[in-house]
Amino acid sequence: MKNFYLTFILLAVVFTSQAQISEQYQQMREREAISNSILFGKESQVVSANGLNYDVKYYRLNLRINPDSTSVPKYVRGSVTTYFTTGTANFSQIKFDFASALICDSVHYHNVKLAPGNVVESVDTLRINLPSPIPTSGTLDSVTVYYKGIPPVVSDFGGTTGFVNGGTNPNRYIYTLSEPYSAGTWWPCKSMVAFDKADSLDMYISTPSAFRVAGNGKRISETITGSDRLTYWKHRYAISSYQVAISVAKYVQYPTVPAIVNIGGTNMELYNLLWSSTNTASAHTALDRTADMLTVFSNRFSDYPFKNEKYGHYTFGFSGGMEHNTFSGMGSSTYNNTTDWSVIAHELGHQWFGAAVTCGSWRDIWVNEGFARYSEVVYLEGKANNGITTTPFTQRNSYKTAALAANAKPIYQADTSTMTAIFSPSVYIYERGAMFISMLRKTLGDTKFFQALKNYQTDPTLQYKNAFTDDVKRHMEAVSGLDLDEMFNDWVYKKGYARYQTAKWNNSGTQIIFQLPQTVNGASDNTHFDMPLVIKISRTAPIADTTIVLFDKNGEIYTLDNGVFTTTLGSNIIQMNLSFVPQTIQFDPESEILADASFAKDPGLTVLPLNEFEFSAQKENNTAKLLWTIGVPMRYTYFEIERSVTGSAFEKIHAQNATSSAVNFMYLDTDMPNGIIYYRIKVFEANGSSFYSKVAVINNKKMEVFEVNPNPAVDFIYVSHASAKTIKANIRIVDAVGKTVKVISGQSIFPGNKLRIPVQDIAAGTYFVEIDGSQYFKIVKKVLITK
Repeated sequence: MKNFYLTFILLAVVFTSQAQISEQYQQMREREAISNSILFGKESQVVSANGLNYDVKYYRLNLRINPDSTSVPKYVRGSVTTYFTTGTANFSQIKFDFASALICDSVHYHNVKLAPGNVVESVDTLRINLPSPIPTSGTLDSVTVYYKGIPPVVSDFGGTTGFVNGGTNPNRYIYTLSEPYSAGTWWPCKSMVAFDKADSLDMYISTPSAFRVAGNGKRISETITGSDRLTYWKHRYAISSYQVAISVAKYVQYPTVPAIVNIGGTNMELYNLLWSSTNTASAHTALDRTADMLTVFSNRFSDYPFKNEKYGHYTFGFSGGMEHNTFSGMGSSTYNNTTDWSVIAHELGHQWFGAAVTCGSWRDIWVNEGFARYSEVVYLEGKANNGITTTPFTQRNSYKTAALAANAKPIYQADTSTMTAIFSPSVYIYERGAMFISMLRKTLGDTKFFQALKNYQTDPTLQYKNAFTDDVKRHMEAVSGLDLDEMFNDWVYKKGYARYQTAKWNNSGTQIIFQLPQTVNGASDNTHFDMPLVIKISRTAPIADTTIVLFDKNGEIYTLDNGVFTTTLGSNIIQMNLSFVPQTIQFDPESEILADASFAKDPGLTVLPLNEFEFSAQKENNTAKLLWTIGVPMRYTYFEIERSVTGSAFEKIHAQNATSSAVNFMYLDTDMPNGIIYYRIKVFEANGSSFYSKVAVINNKKMEVFEVNPNPAVDFIYVSHASAKTIKANIRIVDAVGKTVKVISGQSIFPGNKLRIPVQDIAAGTYFVEIDGSQYFKIVKKVLITK
C-alpha cells in the first residue's frame, strides 16, 4: 500500500506539471483505483462466490440508520427482501454475502418465519435452507432477511469505505461506498460479482427527522412522523449491488427546487444534497455546470441512461468521487469552481460507462475507466462558456504524457491475482485507456466514432447489462467497416507505444511524400502498433494548413476512405497532392495519438511520378463497389480484378476491356465473401507491360446472433445460430479470472443444428464463452456451470 501511494504521488507531479488537474481529482483516481483493485485481487474467488446458482431480480431495503445515536452511532437494523430466479432445478439453498459482524434476527419465506435450523451464519455468508426444494430452474421467488448490527470497518483508505460513520456532533453522518465487495458488510446481498444486476430497487430509510437521505433513483416521499423521517427511494433500472448507495446527513438541498433538464424530450430533476459546510457559492458554480454536461454527453453518447429518474450529487465523507446510479457521492473538497469540473464530468461519464453498461469482467475495467476519463475531453469540446479555462489539448496532453511514461503493462488486466498486478499504477486503465479511445476516434472520424458509442450504449444485449473489450471493438468495426483486429490486439493487450524517430518528408511543388518507419519503445512487448497518424502540414505566407490522418497498418501507410484502407506506394511511404506548397510539418499537434516522432525534410526522398491510375473500393451492403480512373484511354488495353480473403493469395474474379474513350470504370462484386476482403486490379498496358494497382481492404464481417444454452448448464452447452449458412468458428471457454479452460477450434456450426460442447469436466462457476469466426464479429456469452 505504501509503494502504491508513492506511485500515485510521482504521477501527480507529472500531471500537475502538464495540466490544471486538481488534488481532489487525484484523490478520486486513487479511490477508484484502490477500491477496484480489492475486487480484482479477489476475482479468483468469483468462481466459488455466493449466489452463482440464482439470478437477482429485485432488492427492497427497509432500514433504520441514526448517526446521532449516543451508544452505537454506526448501527443498522431492518430488513432486505430479495426477489430472485432459480438457476438450477431442485433449488434448496440461497446464500448471501453477509458480514460475520452482523446478526440475522430471522428469515421469512412465503410470509412464514423459518425455523432457526434453516438459517446458518458462517464466515461472511448467510445460508438459508428452504423448507422444500424449488423443482424447476427459472422460478421466481423471494426471501426476506431481518438483521441488525455494527458493520465492520473496511480497511480501504483507512476505513473510509464500506459503511462509515464520521463527523462530529452536531454534524455526524453515515454513508456507504461499497465498491467493490463491501455491500455485504452492511446488507445481505450478492456482492462478490458485479455482473449480476438486480432489475430494480426500493429503499425505505428511517432516520431522525433532522437528517435527510441520499439514495439511488427517484425520491418518492419524505415523511416526518414525530421525531422520525422516512424516505422512500425508487430505482427502476438495473443496478449492481456495489452501486447501491445510502448517505445520511443533515443535508441542505441545492437548488431548493430541483432544476429541470430536458433529455431527449423527457424533463428530469437535477439537484444536490450538500453538507452545510459545502453549500457555498463556489460549489454552486461547479455543480451548476452539470446540466450542460448532461446535454453534451446525451448528444454524444445517447440520452442520459436514467432520465426517467434524476441525476445529482451528494456530499459524503470520502475524498474524491464515486459514481452510483443516478447520484454520485462527492468528497467535501471536490466543489472548487475552477478545478473540480473534471471530477464532476468523470463521475457523470460513468453513468453511461460503468453504471448503465458495466464491464463484464474486471479484466476489462478500461471500458469503465478509460471512457469516463475520455468523457472529460468530450465535455471540454462541447461545453458552454462557463468559466473553465482548461482546453481539450491540455487535458489530452496530460493523458499522453502520463501514458508515454508508463510502459510496464497493457490496458487489459490479464493478471488479476493481486492489487499490485493491476494497479501499479492505475495509468494503464485511465490515461492509456483514454488515449486508445482517442486513437479510435481519429481512426473512425468523429461522425462514425460517436455513432459507434451510441450504438454501444443502446445495444439491447449491453444496455443496463455488461460489456467486454470485444463489444467495444464490434461496434467500432460495425460502424466504420474497418478491420480493427490488430489495432485492438496491439493497444489493449500489449504494452509500450510507437515511435517515428526517423520520419522523413519531401515535396515537389504541391506533391508531398512521407516515409514513416515505425519502431517501438524499448519497454514494449510488441513489434509493431497499428495506429492512426495525425500530421499537420503548413505554409506561413500566405497562411495555409491542413491536417491529415493516415493509418499505419503492419508497416504499410494507408489513407482511410469510406471504411477502406488504401495505399499509394506501399511499404512505409505514401504520397499525395496538396492545394499549396508545404513548408513545415507537425506530428500529432493536438496530442491525440500515443506515439512520438521526429520529422526531417530529406531532399533525397524522391517524389515519385504517380501512375495515371486511381483505384478505390466502397462497401454498399454486401456488395463491393470497385471504381478506377485512367488518365489516357489509349494507353491501356484491359483490366483484371483480383480478390483475396487472406491479403496474399489473390484470384481473378473479373476481366474488363478498356475502350478508346472511357476514363472511368466500375465493377460490382455482388458475391463478396464475409470477413476481411482484399481487392486489387492488374492493369495491362498497350505496350505489353502490366502493373498492379494499390490494394483496397473492405471489412465485410457480419453481425451474427449466437445462442448458448442451456444456461445454467450441467453436462453440456450447445452453440447455435440463426444463419442460413454454415459458420466455422473458434470457441474458447474462460473462467472469471481469464484462464482458458477449453478451446474448440475450427468447428462448423450448421444451419438448424447445435454444436454440442461437453462441460462436465469443468468446475462449477461462472464462465464466458467466446465465439470467434473469421467471417463474423466476435461474440462473448456468459454461462453458469453447476454441478
